[in-house]
Amino acid sequence: MYAPNRVDRGRQPRNLVDYRTARERFGVSREVGEAFENEIGYALELQPERGWGSHIYYDTDHGARFHDHAAKLKVRVAIEVKSGESAEDTVDRQLEKDTVLLRRDGVMVWLVEDLAKLPPAALERARDLERAYPDTFLLRVVTDLSRDRVLDEVRVQLRTRELEPVVDRQRDLARQVAIERRDPTRHQERPLSAETELARVTEQRAAIEAALAAVQQRVDMRAAHLAGEMERASRAYAERTDALERAASGVDAARARCESVILNGSTQTDELAGRIDERIERDQPVGALLVELVSRHEQVGRLRENRDLLGRVQERLSREIVPRTGPPGRDEVNADLDRRDWWQRTTGSSEPAQPRPTMGQWVRGDPVVLASEVIHRLGRDLEQQNARNPLSHNDITASVRLFRAAGLEPAQVRERVVGDVIQQRSDVTRASQGPTGVAYRVRAAITQQTRDGRHGIER
Repeated sequence: MYAPNRVDRGRQPRNLVDYRTARERFGVSREVGEAFENEIGYALELQPERGWGSHIYYDTDHGARFHDHAAKLKVRVAIEVKSGESAEDTVDRQLEKDTVLLRRDGVMVWLVEDLAKLPPAALERARDLERAYPDTFLLRVVTDLSRDRVLDEVRVQLRTRELEPVVDRQRDLARQVAIERRDPTRHQERPLSAETELARVTEQRAAIEAALAAVQQRVDMRAAHLAGEMERASRAYAERTDALERAASGVDAARARCESVILNGSTQTDELAGRIDERIERDQPVGALLVELVSRHEQVGRLRENRDLLGRVQERLSREIVPRTGPPGRDEVNADLDRRDWWQRTTGSSEPAQPRPTMGQWVRGDPVVLASEVIHRLGRDLEQQNARNPLSHNDITASVRLFRAAGLEPAQVRERVVGDVIQQRSDVTRASQGPTGVAYRVRAAITQQTRDGRHGIER
């Protein structure tokens, strides 16, 4: 009958294998949902003797509504539990009917395992109900990390609502006891007087108030802790923003200074090169001048490298500065507190153990620290004078004569000699530094960040 009925309704029947697979998946999903629902009922002590029931019918202007847990106290209090995905029209109808409950001064609590599983439109409607009924509509996410905090918040609401009819009942019984005491005959005719019931209700009220006071104390302590953490997070955000802006300003100034020195150095180098070419043409000694030229070339080269490093650090700083829109919000700080509280409950330590940084983390580094290191490196290179030359003046003069005898022009001789000397000095410098200098770290940081961005990795 399955296939013909689907055809009669104008719908394509599913393959029998697909149909069985869907049924099995639905069955598993239902079992998971029921398990989560029972877990919530047990954790919140939603017992029949306290007025609670499961799958309770509620009549609305938009049809019947069955809540996972509900109680008719002074007002109706209902709980909807969701552990998996739900169809948008189903959730929308449920929220529409729950709006009727809220308009009738009822209390509605939605507990979900993952907000992402709620359809976006339905989630937005739930958020609207939160804003419209902040005291009577609760939408909370229950995870392993947030479970204790969320259930305590719900317990405060439930215990407060459970207390209201008990207080009313106690007041009515106290009035009745006063009447019975003025009429002893009436009291004797009723062995189970209002006094007995009053004593029981008074004890019930004391138990609820004690439970409410205990959970309220936990909620208040958590709220105070949250307020302190939000203040700390806001302060840390402001300090980080200030550090980033100061680093960016320092990098800009250093880069401008570097460009100016490079321009002046290049001009002086060209003038010195002209003098050397004239002396080579006249077969005059140029050893000292070539050593000076090598030093100038090296300094300009280092400054250009510093300029490139400053540009890369500037890029790192921009990538962190641009997306910054403000300090962490309440939800973000709450999630961090949930994580830390869970860790403390699980391990007994106040903070997660900090793992030793990996090579990649060390290489990427903090852009503020990298900026400071590159600026310091620039200052050192600007002050650095002629370093020890691995070749003597005699060796340089011999090289000049050799290239000159080979028929090279003065400019070609100068370029060959300077190139050979710079290459030898560069080899010595690289061998002494190894992969630990700031230049290596900055290049590796940019390379790693580029790879992360290409592969969609966020760190």
